[in-house]
Amino acid sequence: MLSKVTASLAILVALAAASQPNIVLFLADDLGYSDISAFGAPSITTPNIDKLSTNGLRLHQFYSAHSVCTPSRAGLMTGRLPRRLGIYSQELPTILRVFFPFSTSGLPNVSTIPAMLKQAANPYASKLIGKWHLGHEESLPTQRGWDEFYGIPYSNDMDVSDYGLTNIPVANRIVTPLPLYNNTNIIEQPLDFSTATDRFTSEGIEFINRHEREDAPFLLMMSYYQPHIPLNPSPAFANTTLRGPFGDCVAELDHSVGQIMKALEDRGLLNNTFVMFASDNGPWIKKSDQGGSAGPFRDGKGTTWEGGLRVPAIVSYPGRLPKGQVSLSVMSLLDLYPTFAGLAGVALDPSAPLDGQDIWPLLEQPHIANRERSIIYMYQNTVMAIRYGAYKLHMYTRCGYCPERPQKQEPPLLFNVERDLGEKHSLDLKEYPQVAQHLLALYDAAVLDIIDEATPRLQLLGAEAAPCCNPNPPDKPCYSNSSGWNTSQHIALEGSKDIVSSLQGTVLQRFAPLIAERGEL
Repeated sequence: MLSKVTASLAILVALAAASQPNIVLFLADDLGYSDISAFGAPSITTPNIDKLSTNGLRLHQFYSAHSVCTPSRAGLMTGRLPRRLGIYSQELPTILRVFFPFSTSGLPNVSTIPAMLKQAANPYASKLIGKWHLGHEESLPTQRGWDEFYGIPYSNDMDVSDYGLTNIPVANRIVTPLPLYNNTNIIEQPLDFSTATDRFTSEGIEFINRHEREDAPFLLMMSYYQPHIPLNPSPAFANTTLRGPFGDCVAELDHSVGQIMKALEDRGLLNNTFVMFASDNGPWIKKSDQGGSAGPFRDGKGTTWEGGLRVPAIVSYPGRLPKGQVSLSVMSLLDLYPTFAGLAGVALDPSAPLDGQDIWPLLEQPHIANRERSIIYMYQNTVMAIRYGAYKLHMYTRCGYCPERPQKQEPPLLFNVERDLGEKHSLDLKEYPQVAQHLLALYDAAVLDIIDEATPRLQLLGAEAAPCCNPNPPDKPCYSNSSGWNTSQHIALEGSKDIVSSLQGTVLQRFAPLIAERGEL
C-alpha cells in the first residue's frame, strides 16, 4: 500500500514539474508609456516587442513598483513595497534615492523570485543579464538567489567619466569606471557600450540553448540599461530612427528582444514559456529629447504622478493566454513574485505577506477589467498617494528632480485617472464624499501598515565601496585595460589607503552637488 502511495505522489510531482513554464522577463530602463509603437510611439518602430503584443496581451493599466530604479527593482524582485525592505533614505532624501557606486548596502537577504522558484517541484535554473542596481557589496544577483549573472551592478551613467573624475587619484576610486560582472567577478572595466547589448543577447541565447537540453525549467531576465542616459546605441543602430539617439537605443533593445524570442521559437519553447515585457519606471522627461514620453500621462520618472509609474507592459504565453487583446485590469510589477509562484506551483509563505497579488486569473480573462485594488505611490518612506478603482488621491506631491521635500496638499487632490489621464482636473472632494472617505481610509491604513525597515539602506555609504577590478593600490584607477589611465597625470600618494579611508565622512559633501546637478539616476 505504501509503495502505491509513494508512486502516486511521484506521479503528481512529475505532472506538476511538467506543467512548470519557462519564464522570460524583459525589463527596459526608463522606457515611457508611449515609447514603443504598440503603445503609440509616433517616431519609433519596435516590431519585435509589437509581435509580443500580437501574440499576447497589452496591459494598459500596469504600474511599476516605484518611480525610480532601485526601489522599483526591489519591489519586482520581492513582491514587497521597497519601504518594507529599507530601500529609502532619511538623509539627503532628494538625492539618495537609489544605490550608488559608493553605497555599502543592497537588497536585504530576503526571498527573491529566483530563490522562490528554487522551491518548485522541479527547481528553476536562473540567470540575470544586464542591469541589477540592487547593491554590489555582498548583494550581487548570485548572492540574492540567482544562479548566474552577466551584467552591470547599477545604472550606465554611474561611471567615473560622468562625474569628471577620470584622472583624479583617490576620488576616482569613489566612483569607478562602470564594471561588467560575470557572476561576482569583474571581467571588464569600463564596459564597452559599443558591443554590450550584443554580448548580453548572446549570453541570453547561450543560456536558452544550454537549458533547452536539460529537464529543469528556467528563468531568464534580460534587464536592459537602455534607454537610460547616457544614450550609447551601438554603431549598427546609431542614426537609424527618427527619434535620434533615444530611438536608436530603443531600436537596439527591440532587436535584442527579437533575437531572444527567435531562440525560443527555434528550440520549440514558445508554447511553454511565459514572456513579459515592461519598464522599471516612467520616462526621464527632464532630459528633453534624451528622455522618453509618458504619452497622455502627467510628468515622469521621479514623481508620483501617473507618468512616473504607469509603464508599458505586455505578456505572451501561446496556448495559455489570449492573443492580440488588451487588459484594463490594474496590475503592478509587485505582482510578478506571486504570479510566478502560482505558475511554478510554489506555495507562498503566509508568514511573509506580499504587497503584490497573483494576476494569472486576470490575464486569462482580459475582458474582465478588475480595478478594485489599491495602488500605493511612495517617495522614500512617505506614502504620497493612493489609487483605488478609477480614483486617485494625492496627499503629497513633489517635482521629479528638485530639492523640495514632499508638499502636503490641503485639501488632498482627487482625480479620476481613467477619464483624466493627465491629472489636469482635480475633483471637488465635497462632490465625491464617499470616494474621498474611502480613499482617505485606505491611505491611513497604508501608512499604518507599511512599517519602516530598521535601517534606511540608501544612506549607507563608504569611500571604498565602489567595485574595482584592481583594488590595490587605492590611489590608482580601475581599468581592466591600462590604456584607459593617463599616466602623466598619476600622482603617487603616500599612505593613500589611509587617505581613502579618511574620505568616508566627506563622500556626500563631494558628490551631493554633482548628483543634484545631474539629477537622480
